[in-house]
Amino acid sequence: MERRGYSTHFSKKTRDSSLTEQIPVSISAFVSKLDSSKAAVFGQHIVASDRVYEPRAIQIKSPFDPAGRHIGWSVTFFDITDRAKFEESLQFSLAAAESAALAKDNFLAVVSHELRTPMTSLKGGLDLALSGKLGVMPDSINKPLVIAQRNANRLSRLINDVLDVQKIELNQVKLKNENIDIAKILQDALDENSQMARSRQVKLIHECSKDIYPLVTADAFRLRQVVDNVISNAIKFSPAGGGEINTSILFANNFLRLSVRDYGSGIASGNEKVVFGLFSQIDGSNTRSGEGTGLGMYISRRLMEQMGGRLHYEDAESQGTIFHIDLPC
Repeated sequence: MERRGYSTHFSKKTRDSSLTEQIPVSISAFVSKLDSSKAAVFGQHIVASDRVYEPRAIQIKSPFDPAGRHIGWSVTFFDITDRAKFEESLQFSLAAAESAALAKDNFLAVVSHELRTPMTSLKGGLDLALSGKLGVMPDSINKPLVIAQRNANRLSRLINDVLDVQKIELNQVKLKNENIDIAKILQDALDENSQMARSRQVKLIHECSKDIYPLVTADAFRLRQVVDNVISNAIKFSPAGGGEINTSILFANNFLRLSVRDYGSGIASGNEKVVFGLFSQIDGSNTRSGEGTGLGMYISRRLMEQMGGRLHYEDAESQGTIFHIDLPC
């Protein structure tokens, strides 16, 4: 490639002797590698003393030649010291944030595992005492035991949810794909949550159908976990004493849709980040009717994604909310 010459410029005036000594050598190395097929070229950064420079070359074409023949290059050294320091600081901050996030994940995983064993023993003891196998408990003892059992169950769910979140974040959830009768999964979940519904005087109504639904391929344990989360969430946010929850299964476009509808206060559209977020619930006030960890819906959506399905809700503000669990047949 023919180079008839070049001119050099600096974005800032300098009297740094180390720079004046280094620039001629840098120019020669930079110019020797210029490619005439490119109108502009950016070179590697040059560090001189405490400043950082970025060389940029632009082709110079003859103003007297109609063909615009290339007669040389204009090379400018831009002082980018401030930008380079900012980028270095940003990289340091990102590395520190990643390190802190990893430490947090490890801490939660260790603490959760350490809590699970004693919590299992504690729950087992309370369940045994309240089962009547140890004799009839007087009311003065029975009532505190019931409260302790209820709080032990809540703490156990929190521990399990935190462990699930850590597994999901680290891609350590192992799914076992098998053919599943989703109607049976739903019925088992309704039976499991019937006691909770009765305690809040909420009716669980399944819209029965004589249709034979095709099987879905998913992890039975994890799918049941998702259905349980959605139904229990609907119960929590249904008005106590007369509330109603409707469940149904529909088949359309090679997907099976399991729907759970409550008639609570409803959720406005556009709140997906809150509904399916970590440690969040749609009602964050101190007077909210539902109790929970704020992790169940996040875990459920991530599990559905891993099973090739989808968990989403339908806006029905004045008449409650409908959650849909979609799975490919």
